[in-house]
Amino acid sequence: MRSRFIHAIACFGLTLMACVGTASADLLPRAELEKLGARRYWDGKLLLRPNEMVSRISLLDENVYVLTDQNRVFAVHALTGVLRWSRPLADPEQTVRGPTHSPDYVLFSTPGDVRVIDRATGESKGEPRSIRGVIIDVQHDDAEVNVGQLHGLFGGETLQVFRGEGVRPDSIPLATLKITQVMPRYSKGRLTLTEQARRAQIGDKVRAELVLPLKAVRLPFAPSSAAVADDTRLFFGAANARFYCIEILTGFEHWEVRTPRTVTSTPVLVKDNLYYAGQDGLVVSCTKADRIKNWTFQTEGPVFADMEVTPKYVLVASSDRSLYCLDRETGNRVWRERMDMPLSAKPIAAEKQVYQEVPDFGLYAMDLETGKIKWHRPEGGRYLMQSADTAYLWNAAPGEVGRLVAIEPETGKETGVISTMVFSFAAASRADQAMVFVSRLGDMLCARPKSAEPLKPVQLAAVLKDDRAAKIYAKMGVDRKEAAKKRAEENAKVVERPSRLGRYSYLMEDWLRSPRDRAIPEPSTQPAAGDETDEKAATTAPADEDEAAPKGAEPAADEDADKSATSKPAASSDDDNDDSGDMKNDKDEGGSSDDDDDDSGGG
Repeated sequence: MRSRFIHAIACFGLTLMACVGTASADLLPRAELEKLGARRYWDGKLLLRPNEMVSRISLLDENVYVLTDQNRVFAVHALTGVLRWSRPLADPEQTVRGPTHSPDYVLFSTPGDVRVIDRATGESKGEPRSIRGVIIDVQHDDAEVNVGQLHGLFGGETLQVFRGEGVRPDSIPLATLKITQVMPRYSKGRLTLTEQARRAQIGDKVRAELVLPLKAVRLPFAPSSAAVADDTRLFFGAANARFYCIEILTGFEHWEVRTPRTVTSTPVLVKDNLYYAGQDGLVVSCTKADRIKNWTFQTEGPVFADMEVTPKYVLVASSDRSLYCLDRETGNRVWRERMDMPLSAKPIAAEKQVYQEVPDFGLYAMDLETGKIKWHRPEGGRYLMQSADTAYLWNAAPGEVGRLVAIEPETGKETGVISTMVFSFAAASRADQAMVFVSRLGDMLCARPKSAEPLKPVQLAAVLKDDRAAKIYAKMGVDRKEAAKKRAEENAKVVERPSRLGRYSYLMEDWLRSPRDRAIPEPSTQPAAGDETDEKAATTAPADEDEAAPKGAEPAADEDADKSATSKPAASSDDDNDDSGDMKNDKDEGGSSDDDDDDSGGG
């Protein structure tokens, strides 16, 4: 019962986020999809601007990217329909290539640069930077520092203020400075004191560790192909007949290769190897780190279509009307299949078959191992995905309303077809078994085969997880632990001050809070605090009375008199102490007076 409740809550949240509008639900009825063994999974509508229309879509890994004619992009999670982010890419009249995926980012190539965007949050890739400066003016709670826009400040940052030369990483700042106004070479902000005893002044140091957003990666030349990247480097073909590898954060050019003609097909990056093909017909495999060639293969015509790289093969569609299958390790040709027209569409390898669109001649399906044609569909169509014994094709001219076709993958026999009413674009995620349809007006709908596993709450939770907030909370926890550790170390360094009361410290004791096993002293039977020195002297006195006696004095004649002298309490005043001393001298001489006895009793 509990699992059903969680599933219902997840689906309810999914409906709230994905269904901006409900028009898409009526554009493709459930009954129509059921004819093809599929069901509607989610639907919604993108909020486009007036006169803005969808121009193309692309589905990579977990996201479907919807690009408009105003060069805006929407990133929608394909399996859940959650709109993750949207942002402008370039001016409407510019050409945007891509997208392509790196491990954590999506890349869009524009005429002058490459936008590197986080796939989950839509934020630009961050560049770590250390800010160091000095306070040059202080007016009440306002301060001015000698760092500005040229150093990486944009406003809103918080700098820490320190004093002295030896600023260590664990030093405690005496104040913080919130930047409110930024100029090219200086900035102004408001001070917040952390130590009330000291105030910030001219000459104090300021510092901060920031992550600056990398708005775009500047390129040495206009790109002719979409860029691909790993965690640190960018690879792309340029319009000056060269292929570049540059550092994402710094723009440093690691290497370049001269190509006889420009490279327009999208490169492919697999682990440590890079694959690209140019309009000269040359297919190249090299190492991404230092461009060492693994192998090259020469086709008989220019290559415009993107390549398909599988664990064993590299599939190349050339304008010499041939589809080539090359060994991925050696570059040797495994097979070649000639067609009737130059090839410009990317080949798709799926389920031990290769699907290739040929202009004016339709769709061909070939065996991946041998290249033998298994069937030919003159009506054409673009392969989307396969589920069990059904493969789904998308049949539509660019910008026109399309049809969804179900076929038998082994024979190509059509088992069902439906019109998608208004949807002009389609893409599929084979891993998630999801097909996404988009109209020119921003209507979206996702369909999945009936055999696909239902969405689990943990999958929705992973999509809704805010990675940025999680990082902030984690950093706050680390900061709290470090602050607690510093306080503990500082408390351990504090030296306990000696009591000023000395012999009268017992007056500060609270007998009501004394432990039960501690006896409360009785005034009549216990010696006063002033006798501590006399008791200590008595306990440390040597056993031989002759040695204990002062030089020139004779030992006492009566042993009982000595015991009575040591058992009498000391006086509490200085005069009494002097009298006690006189009494002791009298006893040493063997005599005793009544006045002395009276004084001793008074003590």
